[in-house]
Amino acid sequence: MAILLGLLSRSLAPLALCAALAASDADDQRQRYSLVRQLARESNDRDLIARVEAFGKEAGKGGEAAEDGLRELEQAVGVEPGGWTMAGGALFRPQADDAARLAAATARLRAALDSGEVAAVDAAAADLRAVFGERAGLPDMRRRGRHPAGAPMTPRDAYAALRTELGRNSPLRRALRDGRPADGMMVRVYAGLLSTLTMLRPAAQRLQPDDLAELDRLGDGAAAILLALQRPDGHLPFPDLRSRHVRFGAMIEQEMAANGAQVEDGWVVSVLANGASYYDTALAGQALILAGQARQQPAWTAAGMRAASFCAQGALSTNWNYNAFATGLCADAYRVGGDPAHLAGALRLARLGVLPGQLTEGPRAGRWMDPHNARDVYHLILLRGLHDLLAALPADHPQRSAIAAAADRAVASLCAEQAAGGVAVIALRELERHTGLTGDRDPRVAAAATEQRAVLAALPTSSTNLIDLAWLAASGQ
Repeated sequence: MAILLGLLSRSLAPLALCAALAASDADDQRQRYSLVRQLARESNDRDLIARVEAFGKEAGKGGEAAEDGLRELEQAVGVEPGGWTMAGGALFRPQADDAARLAAATARLRAALDSGEVAAVDAAAADLRAVFGERAGLPDMRRRGRHPAGAPMTPRDAYAALRTELGRNSPLRRALRDGRPADGMMVRVYAGLLSTLTMLRPAAQRLQPDDLAELDRLGDGAAAILLALQRPDGHLPFPDLRSRHVRFGAMIEQEMAANGAQVEDGWVVSVLANGASYYDTALAGQALILAGQARQQPAWTAAGMRAASFCAQGALSTNWNYNAFATGLCADAYRVGGDPAHLAGALRLARLGVLPGQLTEGPRAGRWMDPHNARDVYHLILLRGLHDLLAALPADHPQRSAIAAAADRAVASLCAEQAAGGVAVIALRELERHTGLTGDRDPRVAAAATEQRAVLAALPTSSTNLIDLAWLAASGQ
């Protein structure tokens, strides 16, 4: 929610852009400019950011020149020029009174989360939903969907694609072989690769046994990096990206100014505010538990358990997807280790920090209410957290039905968006394990998974697809 509040405060600040425009036009252009600026900063494309910032300073002449320049920048960041749509779908549009109303509603949610009272959190979430009104569940950015152009990717093809990707002589590969972190690389990258390498081992045993030694060597390096970086309380740090990444650099500067965050040897070693540390910590913890079990490495598993204990005992975040990361790790820790404290943590995180943010009715039922978490990429993270919890819960657990229903809604929303606009985010693993976890028999789920396999076959291998490729390679189906 802090991300959205920051966006709104910028959109409501005076800009030279609006000096010569009528009030209604000024509001529209100011809001559109703020969205363009946000998306440009997220891209970390410094040339594009410079163009956007220069426009904000020089557009005071208003009129057609300002409108034409803004439309060009919208096109550059992927927004349809002149409107509130992206990739053919509607975007969240701020309103003049959003900033004050959201600040108050978020403060109530923060207090309710701190109280740990279910009724208080549900009431605060309802207040927040009322602020968004009919805009609830609309994202503040979209990715263009892809439609399949050929046959679905096979497990053998997925293995070959990953084998090629992992064989590239990149700085990341060199870091894994040396067991030392590359400069400026986020923990989530090592965690994702360790999970990928672990999931890929059954496929290597079946298809290319000679690859196992190299896969394990890279996995050893990834695990060594994670263990070396883990802090005594169990959390994993964030690289100091000041002067390297516009958005993350600003986040670190804000953490240092507001919360006294400490930087050591190129890493922000303090726990980040509002649950932001859950992102990297949870992914690393899950990767270490998965790899520790597969490779019979008790030290790796123990490190993952320490990360789970950090999340299980931590404060709830007002950002729903941070809680979902932590939910998944605590669930995995309970499934493997059986510690009731980890299950209690997972259930607390899910019931208070994930479920209240989901829309249960209306045209966007299944999405999370705020524009940040309504993005497909964060929707997938939230769904994955629910699935991880379902994988750990006993079949007769009293909270299972509510969690399964939330997962069903999330998948139904994902399938509907994919049917309307194509595959915007690869979610193969979650689609293919959904029915087994919830019993959902919606025929759209299998159809969506088949379509995703076909899109995967046409996509270049990228870090965002590695887990799904490893899942497909290991499936043998």
